[in-house]
Amino acid sequence: MCCVPGRSGRQELVPLDLLGRVNSVYRLLGWRLIPLGTLAGGLIAHEIDVRAGYPVAGALRAAALVVSLPILIRVHRQGPPSGGD
Repeated sequence: MCCVPGRSGRQELVPLDLLGRVNSVYRLLGWRLIPLGTLAGGLIAHEIDVRAGYPVAGALRAAALVVSLPILIRVHRQGPPSGGD
């Protein structure tokens, strides 16, 4: 999730007092993982083939979806958190 839908989802799901921390961790992980993805893509392109990176990336995204789907479904069924008071 990125850009407008990702930010809107975080603002809706995360309590206001934690929103700054969640956003900072999200940005930290996002920017810190870019070099690792670049390195992995370069190694795959060098060792296998330039086009091999696309199916590998697709498989990794599919695995991430399979792992996170139960959590996403549970959160969706629960609905947004209540307002507090």
